[in-house]
Amino acid sequence: MRARDLSGPTSLKPGKAAVGGGDRPQAVSRLAAGEADAAADERLIAEIGHELGNYFHKLYYWAEFLQEKRADQSGDAGAANMLGCTVEKLEGFLKQALECFRPVRLAPVQAPVPDVVAAMIVQLRAHLRGWPVRVADAEVWSQRVLSWDPGRMYSVLQAIAGHLTEQAPAGTGVHVAIEGDGDGIEVVFRIEGGFGAPEFRSGVACLEWALAERIVRAHHGRLSERRSAGGSTALVLALPFDH
Repeated sequence: MRARDLSGPTSLKPGKAAVGGGDRPQAVSRLAAGEADAAADERLIAEIGHELGNYFHKLYYWAEFLQEKRADQSGDAGAANMLGCTVEKLEGFLKQALECFRPVRLAPVQAPVPDVVAAMIVQLRAHLRGWPVRVADAEVWSQRVLSWDPGRMYSVLQAIAGHLTEQAPAGTGVHVAIEGDGDGIEVVFRIEGGFGAPEFRSGVACLEWALAERIVRAHHGRLSERRSAGGSTALVLALPFDH
């Protein structure tokens, strides 16, 4: 049986805007931002459709299995358990998918950069469950302020931790560096221990990662991966200063 793809066509196409006059640079900028948001929305819808297709494929498979193996009571019990697990996972996925259609509403608070970074590290350690985390000093940015929503950013750190833990054995160290310029900071997450270039999934994002990107964009920031010339890969969370 082939997996079902429920994504189908969508109406989330990049809009066209009239560009002209003295506001041309601003209009072009708004158009580009609108196209980027539309592309991100397209990716969310496609990811939802793909995952729903996979789940329903499993549901149909186990339903047919139960119909064909009624005489085998032990087989029925095992299949029933698998069917229950699939339905439970489907319920969790659908709850997460619904977040895609809700506006990202923030409850931002202002705090100095070192305080924000310290709070992020607490959240990251909670998600990493015992992995050692080494953090670069953020005091150089102590005079700058960020505006962020700690509750929303918790989901972002969860997605980052999930990507990190997929790339290396449990207990591997994580290094967090703080970089920046006059416009904002970049919190850079790297795996320690020489595990080469982890294949992070930001390019073909899972739903959790795509939702995290959406939350960061609502902060006027950026969530991405960075590959160095030596082949190592880092995850980068960029946030602007609150001027």
